[in-house]
Amino acid sequence: MRAEKRDIDWKPFLTLGFHLGSVVLRVGRVTRGEFLAYISRSGDELASETSRYLAWRRGMGVLRIFWCGEERSLGYLGIKLDGRLVGVCRALAMRTQFYDRRMWGEVWRGEVQDIFMDDWSGEHVGRILLKAEEMFGSRGIRVYGVSEWKPEAWRTLEELGYSVYARSVLFSWNTRREIPVGKVDGLRFTWATRRDMRHLRRIQRESWGFFIPPNPRVHRVLLAWIDGEAVGSAYLNPRTGNIDYGVHVRERFQRRGVGSSILSEALRWFRERGFGRMTVVRVLRSIYRVNPGDVKALRFYHACGGRVLREYRGFRKKSRTVGGRVPSLSEYL
Repeated sequence: MRAEKRDIDWKPFLTLGFHLGSVVLRVGRVTRGEFLAYISRSGDELASETSRYLAWRRGMGVLRIFWCGEERSLGYLGIKLDGRLVGVCRALAMRTQFYDRRMWGEVWRGEVQDIFMDDWSGEHVGRILLKAEEMFGSRGIRVYGVSEWKPEAWRTLEELGYSVYARSVLFSWNTRREIPVGKVDGLRFTWATRRDMRHLRRIQRESWGFFIPPNPRVHRVLLAWIDGEAVGSAYLNPRTGNIDYGVHVRERFQRRGVGSSILSEALRWFRERGFGRMTVVRVLRSIYRVNPGDVKALRFYHACGGRVLREYRGFRKKSRTVGGRVPSLSEYL
């Protein structure tokens, strides 16, 4: 008879493996090559591009959000069933941002990402997470999160007692397809310089209430003008094909086609540089309720032809599980 998970202390079996009848289940380190070979067969649109995937993930770190930021790779973990690889993940050390220090209580925290499994049972996922926890502890890291975009992973993590603490949506556009835009009288585009910083600050503060300056080592900053007045902006990342921090338009110029024109101009620029895909990430402001600002942003990207490529959810283990229903994206769109 198969024992229930709650009756087994898995930690003693993490290195030596657990025998169940004639089956041996082992969890331990795997090579980068084994990890990439496994995820290449997953059918995931991004992960199957193994030659670019990890570089793309590192490039997205400029965003400094829950699933991408300043990170250090601690290695790759795998779970093997009778010697056959049946699941993998990445283990990272990630620097917490100043605004997250109270939540995490540490400068560096652990992070588990890119979990791919043949079997999403709590037994398999729980064991690979325990091995990651052991790896973090050996480096003095006491807290960790798990970022996942796959619904089957969400369900298993919740069953294991993890709670959602953050959400974001990754939109994608095929650069070979045009974004329909109407004519906007007087609209023109320039590349921003340092002298335009005051314009960028005003645009973002009117758009979402605060200002994140561009990274001069990374971003090409597209600035939209109407009749000599700066009205919108976008930070284009030539390393990833992403519009970092999204498209921003001053409030009184919204709903006039400026935002869609910025997206169209950005798409053309990425296409000319060989990108087949353009992306935008929207971090949701609320987890358990539908925020009007999030609705506005998600509907804008969706109306401009954006396709939801991934919905990232950040999980962490708490002594008391947080309740509440996480609204589906259909309630925003």
